[in-house]
Order: sequence, then C-alpha cells, then structure tokens
Amino acid sequence: ESLIEMGFHPNRAEKALAATGNQGIEPAMDWLAEHEDDPEADEPVASVQEDHDASQITNAGVGGTALSEEEKERQTKRMMELIASSPVQEPPSKEYDQCRIQVRLLDGSSLSQTFCAREQLAAVRLYVELNWPGGPQGPFNLLTSFPRRVFTEDDMEKPLQEPGLVPSAVLIVA
Repeated sequence: ESLIEMGFHPNRAEKALAATGNQGIEPAMDWLAEHEDDPEADEPVASVQEDHDASQITNAGVGGTALSEEEKERQTKRMMELIASSPVQEPPSKEYDQCRIQVRLLDGSSLSQTFCAREQLAAVRLYVELNWPGGPQGPFNLLTSFPRRVFTEDDMEKPLQEPGLVPSAVLIVA
C-alpha cells in the first residue's frame, strides 16, 4: 500500500513485492527502479506468482541447492549482459578558455580576476604585484590549500591549465 501511495501502479507494486520475496519496501523500490522501463512490469501479478510457485516446487525436489546456484549464475549472467548492453556515457570533456582566479592576500583581503586559460602563472603573480593594496612587502609565493602545493619559479612559466587551475582556483599568498 505504501508503494501505491507513493504513486506506483498497483500491478507494479505487487510485482515488485512478489519479485523481492516480500522483504520490504526498500528492496521493492530498488526492483521498481531497476524495472521502471520494463513494459512487462505492468502485467498482473498472477504470472509472477505462478513463476515463483513453479520455482519453489522445482527447488523442493531433488537437487534444490544446485538449482539455486544455477539461478544465481543465471542472474549474474543476466546482470552482466545488462551492464554490457547499456551504453557507457562519458561526460563530455569541457575545454575552458578562461580561468577565474581568486588570490587571498596576507591581510585577509582578496583579489579576483579572470585570465585566459593559456596564460602563464606568472601573469597571475604580476597581477597580484600590481594590484596588491600597499604593494608586496618583499618576495612572496603562491600556493593552493587543497591539494597543498607551493608554486615554484618553474611553475610560473606553465599555462594555468597545466597545474589544474582551470576553470577556477583560489591561490594563497605566503
């Protein structure tokens, strides 16, 4: 009844409960989610019940344990076929041409600017030097907090894409 109240078709709800052996709402909902596109799920429950009864009669006979292992193998094979047949959709890789950088200064204030993703990290350093209120009080380093990384002079020549600062990043002055 709870499944019907949730908006599932009564035949689907009964079929889900029968298919999961009346183990509860959660397994039934999992079954419903797995079979939401299955047109046979709307058929009356009698056919499911007959199939279930027939398998119980077969299991009651000689070799009942072998049949249950056989069923497991059949189910495993079916699941593997379903997995293999479902197309794997890779998310489209996005090429960003801009990078938004926020720089946290020593006094707690911050500077934000959008850079071309192909610009060197040195451009960010120069931007900080030119726009720091009061100017830098000596040499400084740029770093990221997570993952922790202190950028070296070699990194200053790399484009912002290479150290993973695209599409946006927060740099800290130290």
